[in-house]
Amino acid sequence: GYFPSVSVGWRFSEEAFMENLENISNAKLRLSYGQTGNSNIGNRAISYYQVGNDNIFGDQIYKGVYLAQLGNPDLSWETTSEINVGLDLGLFNNRINVTGEYYYKVVSDLLDWRVLLSHQEVDKIAANIGETQSTGFELTINTRNIETPDFSWNSDLTFSLYRDKWKDRG
Repeated sequence: GYFPSVSVGWRFSEEAFMENLENISNAKLRLSYGQTGNSNIGNRAISYYQVGNDNIFGDQIYKGVYLAQLGNPDLSWETTSEINVGLDLGLFNNRINVTGEYYYKVVSDLLDWRVLLSHQEVDKIAANIGETQSTGFELTINTRNIETPDFSWNSDLTFSLYRDKWKDRG
């Protein structure tokens, strides 16, 4: 499989137009796109035969073979494609950090077993069966409330929203 990815980030807090904003100690915009592959369907995705189904001809028993698993020559990698957009802000000398991130993910060519019609010699075949879509948003706020040599107190608050749906159910 071929699964490209790319990411870029821009720390705009170091730009000249941010010099007068003293309370913003860090500001970064992130954007990424990438694909990953999954081939985890097990080792039974090819055609193979097994010994069995003994037959009797006359007074002799003969071992037979039968198709135990049907291979799928059209089987391909399951592919996850994802776009992420994020914003990182550090305020008041990074005592308050805010991170927001949005993502959009599509998993296509899902790997699973497709049930075959009852007249087939085997009952299922490994196949690419569908596509799902996920979107979400996450907001994290981290604060450094107290920092002394003997004691420190940090707080984290995270809000997340996640939506998942089938786009295609093969």
